[in-house]
Amino acid sequence: MGAVQPFGSFTALSPQATESTPYLHTDYVNGDPGQLCRTGCFTPFVSAANVPANTVFGEEPNGTCGHFECGPYFLGASPDLSHVLLRSSAPDLTPTATEGSEGLYEWSGGKLEFVNLLPPGEVNEHGGPVGFPTFSGEPNKVSRHMLSNDGSHVIWLGYTLQNHANHLYVRDTASQETTRIDLPNAGVGGEGSSEAVYMTATSDASRIFFLDVERLTADSTAKDTYPEEPDLYEYDFSAPVGSRLTDLTVDNNPGESAGVKQVIGASEDGSYVYFAASGALAPGARPGYCGFEEGGEGPLCNLYLRHDGTTRLIAGLSAEDYPDWATALYNMPARVSPNGRWLAFMSNRDLTGYDTRDARSGRPDEEVYLYDAAANKLTCASCNPTGARPAGLEFGHDHEQQVFTANTWIAADVPPWTRFDLTEVNYQSRYLSDSGRLLFNSHDGLAPQDVNGIQDVYEWEPAGVGDCTASQATFSEKSGGCAAPISSGTSNEESTFLDASEAGGNVFFLTTAKLLGQDFDNAADIYDARECTGTSTCFAPAPAEPPPCNTGDSCKPSPSPQPELFGSPASATFAGVGNVTAPASRTTLQAKGLTRAQRLSRALKACRRERGARRRGCERKARSRYGMKQSHKVKTTKRGRR
Repeated sequence: MGAVQPFGSFTALSPQATESTPYLHTDYVNGDPGQLCRTGCFTPFVSAANVPANTVFGEEPNGTCGHFECGPYFLGASPDLSHVLLRSSAPDLTPTATEGSEGLYEWSGGKLEFVNLLPPGEVNEHGGPVGFPTFSGEPNKVSRHMLSNDGSHVIWLGYTLQNHANHLYVRDTASQETTRIDLPNAGVGGEGSSEAVYMTATSDASRIFFLDVERLTADSTAKDTYPEEPDLYEYDFSAPVGSRLTDLTVDNNPGESAGVKQVIGASEDGSYVYFAASGALAPGARPGYCGFEEGGEGPLCNLYLRHDGTTRLIAGLSAEDYPDWATALYNMPARVSPNGRWLAFMSNRDLTGYDTRDARSGRPDEEVYLYDAAANKLTCASCNPTGARPAGLEFGHDHEQQVFTANTWIAADVPPWTRFDLTEVNYQSRYLSDSGRLLFNSHDGLAPQDVNGIQDVYEWEPAGVGDCTASQATFSEKSGGCAAPISSGTSNEESTFLDASEAGGNVFFLTTAKLLGQDFDNAADIYDARECTGTSTCFAPAPAEPPPCNTGDSCKPSPSPQPELFGSPASATFAGVGNVTAPASRTTLQAKGLTRAQRLSRALKACRRERGARRRGCERKARSRYGMKQSHKVKTTKRGRR
């Protein structure tokens, strides 16, 4: 299943649709992959069937559309799409909706429930979901686990008239109760008049993490005067009411504050929380500065882990590493594994003893680092195993997709969050798994078989994971793992990592290189580097198809042995380590060949160049050759070995 958000004016994708709305799309009948859905595959989330009579919801009050979309807007959903979160400017999609407020609705089983209802005694104005900008400020544009995985809890942001500030609320969709989570603990005093900034939550929303410059606990050291320095708070629903808040970043240095900038990520259960702060909160840390400073010569920003009630310093990052703690997640090239054991991030500082100055420019290169919380060890996964200085590239400045500044040099990178536009960020690619398997792009050749001198996709595995052992040719004693290319390493075209399956058994990357026989054009294609296992087998390689014999020269066989005119074969003059055994864990590339329907479409398109009878004859010939016949059987997808 999938959620579909149409753009533009109303087009009914279902007979039940009465106005513009997002839809639930079903690929298969009753979830059976053997029964492809052909009719009735779209279910409108909002229609005349689940709103009060005569409700208008498909357009803005002035009869126009918003930025792209008309009517209700899809925000997010539980993993199984049984609970969906929608936003609507129409204030009356349910009888309980509050007039004049931004409507936040939860869809489940065809029914709509109004979410942003404040607790008794609080007055709402311009309420919205977490990350939705209000006139009093703009917190994160994305909310991680804003909707719990089971759909039972929704975390949202509301603006109250009592103290004219944004506050964080949790709506229990089962009990129909709303809880404000940024209220001070009992006995602390105050009413939490500052603006809380949501960071993240556990997958069940039982533990919620946010920043606030107000002192909400008795031991808090937050600072609400200029320059403001917030603390990181945790709200735990399992604790007694009145003492559910905990300040995770109390600064025990007299007169100092934590100055937490960003929560980089947390484990699904909230037991591991990684964050960046300017304060000295752990042994070995010094007061720093978490802000942008070109040249990176200023104070360092401290990268911390909070686990089992203690805070641990991981590293001090330079000012040029600011995307790691960027308030806008679409700039953040850092990720925490779901179990919280691993953290991947980028830095241009020498954090593990390598000389990371670029071999050509002399500038420090950004490299990809991996932290193992279980071993309390930091590894440079993208540094050259030979110890050679990196050969990076200068980052090209792009206002639309800016991550680093234009004069930053990068030897390796991981992607930031995927964003829909300049304000909405919905997804983070899975380049780090619970086993420590890390996927990244490298401009530097980190393995003997990578000889093209351009960007390739790499996989780093710790010893004992996959096929990485100390006896592997790709094993590095210094990193304690194996780095091997996923993409070609020999092609003249670069490759870029896109995404991976949860455990990393399938790695998807983009390239214009022709890596399989089915790839016959020069366009960019998506490849799947697949791990072959007993439960996930790989298909036999597709036979190579020679080019058509349509000229005298193309029909002649190549001379054997090769004439001396062309010089000695490359293998006769090669000097190096010889063949390197590729890791067996990644044995197959998959690409989809053209179907008959696709070939028919291409042929019919070519016929458009003709006119009149010649065009009709061309189309008849194309349909005769490629049209689906009654007795035709669909062939399985062709696959080939890398």
